Amino acid sequence: MTQDEQKKLWKEESAQLRADLASRQKVIKKQEVPIQFGGVASPEKAPSSASIDPTLGGFSDEILRRNLGL
Repeated sequence: MTQDEQKKLWKEESAQLRADLASRQKVIKKQEVPIQFGGVASPEKAPSSASIDPTLGGFSDEILRRNLGL
């Protein structure tokens, strides 16, 4: 095969590939996820750590102040 024949063959294959890719069915996968913002708070929530008395856990106010250097 000469170089000109190879170029011609390459161009034919290139055109065929281009046509095949253009006619290919495009597949789009969607991943739908429900998004929620805020909403009404349920009354079944556990109490926050701010409402718990720190002396019940065995730590006194003085121990915490000393550890923080206050």
